[in-house]
Amino acid sequence: MADPVEVELKYRVTAGPAVERLLDADWIGELAAGTWRTFELEDRYLDTADAALARGGYAARLRRQGAAVKLTLKSLGRGEG
Repeated sequence: MADPVEVELKYRVTAGPAVERLLDADWIGELAAGTWRTFELEDRYLDTADAALARGGYAARLRRQGAAVKLTLKSLGRGEG
């Protein structure tokens, strides 16, 4: 069985009632919405003193959620892959 695919949606909502509608929705666009939940996490972005990662088109993120720590390297490009 394939691993689940994470889909990250980012919305800018400027009105309180719109947030409530999104949280209560069964569908967001063509995607089925699951039960919403809240959690705390801490993100820190890392680079060299001369910003070599950013200049190279990358961002390094250190994410801490509870006792778990994850380091990811992401491309800042907007390619198809």
